[in-house]
Amino acid sequence: VVRNGTTWSIYVNGTLDVSATNSTNADNGTTSQFYIGRCFASEFLNGYIDEFRVTKGVARYTSNFGVPNYQFGDNIGNPSIYYGNNDQFFQNVTLLLHGDTSPFVDSSQNAANITNNNVALNTGTKQFGAGSMQFNTTNYLTTPASANYTFGSGDFTIEAWIYQVAVGTSTYIYPVIFACGSGDGDAAGRFSLYSNHPAGSNMMYYYNAGMTNISGGTNPT
Repeated sequence: VVRNGTTWSIYVNGTLDVSATNSTNADNGTTSQFYIGRCFASEFLNGYIDEFRVTKGVARYTSNFGVPNYQFGDNIGNPSIYYGNNDQFFQNVTLLLHGDTSPFVDSSQNAANITNNNVALNTGTKQFGAGSMQFNTTNYLTTPASANYTFGSGDFTIEAWIYQVAVGTSTYIYPVIFACGSGDGDAAGRFSLYSNHPAGSNMMYYYNAGMTNISGGTNPT
């Protein structure tokens, strides 16, 4: 997901899938937090996430792009492992989860304490590194509430490798990738990303000035 000025875009596998225009702020005040794999108590992800990265103040992609074939760069560990340590926007990265070890570590300069609500480390299904984060319809991760996740009207990029196992039944009828705001529910400033949503395929909801959304595109396979 990329915000560039007033344009919000969803890219799938490096290709623009759907976009819309909205000028409202993407935050709920002075602090916000991420819920990864959950929005409401009935909206969860059934699948895997690897390389979850948040870049504040930068629209990394403004047109179709080649999907990286390496882990996102950081300033932690061996440069031969974390190819891309020369990321020119690393100072803007406010959250970076490689999903390689448990407990899960924020490898951005913020080093936020991640609260794990039963998300498992999976070393078999992964895209890069030693593992990925496995979500199973009731578990999720949260960050602390922080100004690092308030975006206002500024640019940002939120990206990850996502492998969705199943959708459409029980507690994951609305499969959410993440939500950002002030907790569960339709909080002012909250925005959330869904994949294979029954009401509109790939969908971004944001709740400022009433509930609006980007929807449509193609369901990832």
